Amino acid sequence: MNQSLGRTILMIGAAVLLFVCISSCRYQLGGNGVEPNGGKKREITDPLYNVFALSGEKAWVIGYHGTVLCTGDGGVSWNKAETGTHEALYGICFVDGQQGWVSGSHGIILTTRDGGKIWSRQASGTDKHLFDIHFVDPLHGMAVGYYGVILRTSDGGGTWEDISLKDDISLNALDIVDMSSGWVVGEFGSIHHTEDFGTTWTQTKVPVEEASLFGVDFASKTLGYVTGMDGIILKTEDGGNIWTRQESHSTDPIFSIQIAGDTVWAVGLKGTALQSTVSSVEWQPIADLKGVWGWIRGVHFAGPTAGWMVGNNGMIFRTSDGGKWTETVL
Repeated sequence: MNQSLGRTILMIGAAVLLFVCISSCRYQLGGNGVEPNGGKKREITDPLYNVFALSGEKAWVIGYHGTVLCTGDGGVSWNKAETGTHEALYGICFVDGQQGWVSGSHGIILTTRDGGKIWSRQASGTDKHLFDIHFVDPLHGMAVGYYGVILRTSDGGGTWEDISLKDDISLNALDIVDMSSGWVVGEFGSIHHTEDFGTTWTQTKVPVEEASLFGVDFASKTLGYVTGMDGIILKTEDGGNIWTRQESHSTDPIFSIQIAGDTVWAVGLKGTALQSTVSSVEWQPIADLKGVWGWIRGVHFAGPTAGWMVGNNGMIFRTSDGGKWTETVL
């Protein structure tokens, strides 16, 4: 199968899955038939694509139609930022409580230097969708997206350099370990690795050559996970020389993964919400989220126990102890 035909089939399949998911969305936490938070109605029901946790109390959430939300009290109240855009926002990264970036459709990159009071647009130099963005410090970062685009900055996004791959593939997720080592994943089982902050990239061989990959997270230069279509979860313990597939007990796409201390969390389509440990090969569903139906798109932790998840129809879930998950209603 050539790449063009393969991409067409994958895109059609993804569109069908997304339509089914959105049109049949319902929520019953724990499978007990009780609506979360006493049946409170969500004021914001747009899809939420990603989340960045600064602490157990403070988190940023982004999504469709330029949505940027922030809470400083554990989700009791939320403030909606004025972004000046209606583009869908997919990637988010903060380096501290004041400085952060988001990326999204048609090459948009926004930044804040004052904790989200003001968001300004940066010139990315591309109109391609940017699915993820990551900074290692206030100056050095990258963004990745459609058609193999990779952008790099060394001045906080004042200027962005195009270091795109020659391969015509969608790059869906990015993780930068330090000022040298970084990883991007995407279509057709693509995993690329750099040891010189993006100047050169090496493609890694994986046991899922035709599957799209959506999530990547590394705890160190050697230990990392990747997720993708058909319930794919891959793990490496030697810096990507060998990837081992773990059994997720799911055939649905897994969109995002996060290593938090000794625990690993993964989320995806049809309410997929899983947890494991770095020393185990077993994955278990998160009990509090077993009744959720609809996609969960992003998971992020601040430390080993304070975590957040977001997804379709304005869903936001939070844990403060790494054990019990509750839903916060916007």
